[in-house]
Amino acid sequence: MIKKLFINITCILLGVPLLLVIFFKFINPPIWGWKIARTLSPPEGYPTQTHHQWAPLTEISSNMPKAVIASEDQRFPEHYGIDIDALWSVISQSDTTGPARGASTITQQTAKKRIFVPQPNLYPKSL
Repeated sequence: MIKKLFINITCILLGVPLLLVIFFKFINPPIWGWKIARTLSPPEGYPTQTHHQWAPLTEISSNMPKAVIASEDQRFPEHYGIDIDALWSVISQSDTTGPARGASTITQQTAKKRIFVPQPNLYPKSL
């Protein structure tokens, strides 16, 4: 009974994010955690109105996607969403004050920002 419950919960915890990623690959999400948080409690000086318009890759410079990928995740073409080598490197180099740098990939950052509302605590950072 407990084993079956554990398996079901594990499948849900792994399956729901996977289905959301697949779904939002093809559908522009109408709202996301960051937008909700900025609407409910905008930081001081944050504009009251923002307008974001999605543009197809064909309408922007071909260098823009490459620049974003290069600045955020240099090993993007070499992994499948989680950079195990970078994670182990950060874990092995961290000291008592915590890691000196992060190891999240573009995939991990996107999932975190689409699924979770930005919080001023360490819980989302740990994901």
